[in-house]
Amino acid sequence: MRDVRHSGVRGVPVIARLACLATAVFAAGCMGPPFGAPIPIYDEQSCVERALRRNPDPAAVDAARVAFGEECDAGHADACSALGVMNERGVGGPADPSRAVALYARACDFGNVHGCTNLAVARIEGISGAREVRFAARLLDPACDLGEPRACLYLARLYDAGDGRSRDRALAAHLFEVACDGDEPSACVARADHLAQAGRRAGALKFYGKACPLGDDRACAYGASRRPSPESDARD
Repeated sequence: MRDVRHSGVRGVPVIARLACLATAVFAAGCMGPPFGAPIPIYDEQSCVERALRRNPDPAAVDAARVAFGEECDAGHADACSALGVMNERGVGGPADPSRAVALYARACDFGNVHGCTNLAVARIEGISGAREVRFAARLLDPACDLGEPRACLYLARLYDAGDGRSRDRALAAHLFEVACDGDEPSACVARADHLAQAGRRAGALKFYGKACPLGDDRACAYGASRRPSPESDARD
C-alpha cells in the first residue's frame, strides 16, 4: 500500500517554484491563498490541476507541459501528477491516457495525494485499462482522510451507488458535503440533488448555490428558477 502524503516528495512543491509560468497558464491564480484564507488549508497543486481541467491558457500550456515534464523527470511527484492531467485531457498536446495513468502511478508511488486520487479515478473510470474499483477505493480512503476533496467526491459516489463498497447513503451524503466544502462543484450538485429528491428544497438551494459560482451551469439555472417555501425552511 502506498504511503499517501499531502505534498510533493521534496522541499517546496515544484508548482510553487514555477510561479511565473503557472501564473501565465492559470489565470485563476494558484500561487497563494485567497485573501483572508489560512495558509495551511491552501493547496497549490489542487488549484493548478483544477485549472488544467477547466480553464488552461492555450497560449502557455506548451511551456507548462515541457516544464512539468522536466520536473517530473527530476523526481517531483506534484509535477508528474499535473503532467498526467495534461496528458489525460489533451492539454498542450494530444491526449495520451496510457501515459496519464503511468504518470499518476509514479506520483502516487512517491506518496503524492493528488497523484493517488487521479490514479484511483482513472481506475474507477477504466481509463487505459479495466475498472478496478476496490483498488481505487483503497487509494481514496486515505486521500479523503487527508482532505483531498476530489477523493472524497469519488468515494462518496462509490458509497452512494454501492460500487465496490457496501451502499451507505448517509456516509455518501457526508462525503459529498466534505467534498463540496472543498469546492468540488459536482459534490455540491450531488448533495443538492439528493435533497431535492427528498423534497428538501431549501437544503438543495444551499448546495446548488455553492456549486453555481464554482462553475456549474445547471446549479445556477436551478437556483434562478426556485425559491424555498417557509415549510421547506422549517424541514431543513
